[in-house]
Amino acid sequence: RDVLAQEGLDWVMLGHHLDDLAEDVLLRLVRGTGWPGLSGMCGRDDSLRSVRPLLLTPKAVLRDLAQDLGLTWREDESNLAPLFRRNRMRRDVLPLLLEENPGFLEAVARLWRLGRLDQDYWTREMDLPGVQPTDGPLLADSILETSHPALRLRLYKQILDSLGPGQVLAETLFQMDAAWQENRLGTVFQFPGDKLAAVTREGIRFSRKSLEK
Repeated sequence: RDVLAQEGLDWVMLGHHLDDLAEDVLLRLVRGTGWPGLSGMCGRDDSLRSVRPLLLTPKAVLRDLAQDLGLTWREDESNLAPLFRRNRMRRDVLPLLLEENPGFLEAVARLWRLGRLDQDYWTREMDLPGVQPTDGPLLADSILETSHPALRLRLYKQILDSLGPGQVLAETLFQMDAAWQENRLGTVFQFPGDKLAAVTREGIRFSRKSLEK
């Protein structure tokens, strides 16, 4: 957003490539990210007005292209620092996976395409009348009881994401869904970004910083 404002741009193109996507998928797997977020970063982000046109292009292809054009390939020095988990993934883990499966990057690209299709499908499903929660931070029992578990999990995540930044882990969503199914009234779950959810008599109530009574 800062770059867009400073330069007076409508959109910005980012240079992430397929190797970056593979690292992102591995990092999300380590963090316990659920599906379809596990498929990696998006190719287009309307909220940030950014696109990643090179996301499915391997780094080696881009390096060869730069060499053919007489351009100097530049690496950020911080990419070599083992202090950062992403760098350890790039330096230690990704080479091992490529050794075991030389087609690993292509597999990541297929996973990404499947993730985008799945996300688009569920976005359309959740926009259908009667599926979207309409009671603000309360996801009512009347909606939860008629929703498939796969849909419930996505509704939880959608509401939590709408409350602000902070990554939601799939395991916590599973635990919250189990608490609702078992009618464990008063059970409270805390999520990154000071977001909270509580099982109540009416359903699951979401909030930030403090729970509504």
